[in-house]
Amino acid sequence: MERNWDLIREILRILAEKSPEKCSSPLGDFYFIEKLPNYHKGLIKYHLKMMIDAGFVSGNILRTNCGGVYDIYE
Repeated sequence: MERNWDLIREILRILAEKSPEKCSSPLGDFYFIEKLPNYHKGLIKYHLKMMIDAGFVSGNILRTNCGGVYDIYE
């Protein structure tokens, strides 16, 4: 799958707009899926994983039977 640079910019924009006092807990992939309704949830999760793996954002990947859950820390 190719990187979607528009989606990456949107994810980074969402992170930049989030106020620091509201970020005491991680932002789950569901948060980004809700904020980005024009993108398929699988595409969002794939890009969150790539961004965590590449070190663009801090986060955790929790593996489940149904795939993965991605938590992003600012």
